[in-house]
Amino acid sequence: MSKRRVVVTGLGIVSPVGSTVDTAWDAVLNGRSGIAPVTRFDVSAFPVRFGGAVKDFDVAQYIPPKEARRMDEFMHYGVAAGIQAVTDSGIDFTKTDPALCGAICGAGIGGLWTIEEDHNEYLKANSPRKISPFFIPGAIINMITSFDVWKQGHNPIEIYGAEGTLFVPDPNGFGGPVKLAKGGVPSPVISECPLSHIYTENSRSIGTADMAYALQSGRKHRCSGALAFHVLEIMESFEKSSLAGKHIELTTTCERPAALPLGLQDGLLDL
Repeated sequence: MSKRRVVVTGLGIVSPVGSTVDTAWDAVLNGRSGIAPVTRFDVSAFPVRFGGAVKDFDVAQYIPPKEARRMDEFMHYGVAAGIQAVTDSGIDFTKTDPALCGAICGAGIGGLWTIEEDHNEYLKANSPRKISPFFIPGAIINMITSFDVWKQGHNPIEIYGAEGTLFVPDPNGFGGPVKLAKGGVPSPVISECPLSHIYTENSRSIGTADMAYALQSGRKHRCSGALAFHVLEIMESFEKSSLAGKHIELTTTCERPAALPLGLQDGLLDL
């Protein structure tokens, strides 16, 4: 057994006796039970009709409504408890090496409510088209760690090299700093890479804009089908290489698209 010491610096809880540490601790100290009759669904056919359910929980305090609708409730509870614990700890992830941070979740199963609801929809329609596209993330328990890490702003993409690690901004918006970590664990030196071009924040649609501009001007657009196919083969080769335990030789190639020129004015894609 490891003798490494563990220090708890932050607490969070969502439970039948309270949805914050203060309310839950107060309920326990004063003997208030979280057990009550089950009212969420019909329990008349069950011999046991009481249980512990989370009450007085407002997911909007932790997750935007659009994101919350894509998650099962167990994710709401886990993310909320995680945010509480991180806030309570006072940690600032912008000043911490993200390679040394992580999320661990111990549980048995994911969203039973989502599993049951989607199964009922499938039986009523006798068609898989009625199954929600969010069924899988709603049913897998470890998905909760993905949403929790996302909330804290960790870098979704890391590129590992022989001498360091490159942290790339969120591909959903392509905004934020690019950072380079060198030196290795436990004390890497992290520096921010200077950006040479404009469009450094929320520029996901720049590819579409470039395609429209190319069609109007008659030049080649930078995002071609050949490039997309080549990228797809590279991504697939990662998995093949991992499963086979050997290098995979690519069969596709493409012409490297021209970079955006330096010195562009905002709103332009060519000089």
